[in-house]
Amino acid sequence: MIEIIFKNLLWAAAAYVLVVACMYMFQRSLMYFPDTNKPALVEDVSEITVTTQDGLEITGWYIESRKGKPVILYFHGNAQDHAVRLPRVQPYIEEGYNVLLAGYRGYAGNPGNPTEEGLYADARAYLAALKEKGFQDKDTILYGESLGTGVAVQMAFENPDMRALVLEAPYTSTVDVGAWRFFWAPVRLLMKDRFDSLSKIKDITMPLIIKHGHRDQVIPFRFGKELYEAANEPKIFLEFEGADHNNLMANGGAEGILAHLP
Repeated sequence: MIEIIFKNLLWAAAAYVLVVACMYMFQRSLMYFPDTNKPALVEDVSEITVTTQDGLEITGWYIESRKGKPVILYFHGNAQDHAVRLPRVQPYIEEGYNVLLAGYRGYAGNPGNPTEEGLYADARAYLAALKEKGFQDKDTILYGESLGTGVAVQMAFENPDMRALVLEAPYTSTVDVGAWRFFWAPVRLLMKDRFDSLSKIKDITMPLIIKHGHRDQVIPFRFGKELYEAANEPKIFLEFEGADHNNLMANGGAEGILAHLP
C-alpha cells in the first residue's frame, strides 16, 4: 500500500514538473493573445509607421482632431489589436483630442513577437513620431488599458513631463496577476515579462487617473486600488460598482476621465 502511494506521488510530482516546465517554455504564448491580421483603414483614420530601436517597422492609427488640443497616446489591452479600440477613443476624439492608437509588434500584421522590452521599444517609437508631429511632452496624455497600463507606466517613468497618465483596469505587476491566477505554480520565480508598475508609480508625479471595475475577473479591482494607493498626488480613482474588465466604457468610463483630464 505504501509503495503504491509513493509511486502515485512520484507520478503526480513528475506531472507537476512537466506542466510547470511547459508553462515556462511557452509562457509568452500564454500571456499574449494578438490578432495578427492587418486591419483595414476606416474613414478619418490615417496609418502611421514607426521604426523601433531594434529595427522593426510597425504601424498604428492616428486620428487628427481639432488643432491646439493635446494628443492621447493609447496603449491597448491584450486581446485583438489597436483597431478594435477605435470606438473606445471616440468620446475623446469628439471632444477635440488627437489620438494615436499604438499598434504593437506581433499584433495587427506588425512584424516581431510581443515581449515586455519589445512593447516598450514600440512605445518609444510612437512617442518619437508624436514629437515629429510637433507634440511636446506637455501636450501628450499617456493612456494604458489592461496590458497596456504597464507600457503607459513605463513611458511615464521615462518621460516625467507628460501631461497626464490614464490607466484603465491596471495591475501592480503582471507577476502579481499571474501568481493570483496560477496560484499553484511558482510564477514569481519563472515569469519573464513582469511589467512592474508598482515599483515605478512611486516615482511618477504627473496627474494620474485610474479607473477600475469592482467585478473585474481578469485583473481584480484590488490591484488597481493598490497601485493607486502607492501613487503620488495629484491622482483620481474612478471606481465602477457594476463594471467588469470589458465594459468600463459602457459604465461611464470616458465621461469620468474627460471630467478630470488636465
